[in-house]
Amino acid sequence: SKFTNSDLSHAELTKADLAGADLFKALLKGAQLRQANLRGALLQQVDAPEASFVGANLSDAYLLMANLAGANLSVADLTGASLEAAVLKGANLSLTRMTGVNLKDADLTDCNWWRARGLAAEQLALLIKNHPPTEQAAAALREDYQTWLKKFEATK
Repeated sequence: SKFTNSDLSHAELTKADLAGADLFKALLKGAQLRQANLRGALLQQVDAPEASFVGANLSDAYLLMANLAGANLSVADLTGASLEAAVLKGANLSLTRMTGVNLKDADLTDCNWWRARGLAAEQLALLIKNHPPTEQAAAALREDYQTWLKKFEATK
């Protein structure tokens, strides 16, 4: 499927099979992609703020410079995905599988990356250093991070 430059804002795509689809520069603002199959999809430069990818398969997807600000990626599978220079500001990554994910230059400001699964030790070290919650983050997010960080440091 080819959806290059398509406006799919607020589209209902729950459980859609978009494996290998070309969504280059597509607009997905507020789109519902819950449990969608986007394995190996080209999502380069998509604009998907506040989109829902809950339980979606995004393994091996190419999300270079994707805008996923405020997106819900909880329980999604991002195994082997490229999120290089992607914006995940304020995104929900609870129980998201992130084994082998490329996070080079990704913006994870005020998202709960510590609730994701499968991040490598080197990635966690960089995220702790570069992306702790900011003062502008909700108090609950900052508290959750501090609780996680104490447990994480205790296991070292």
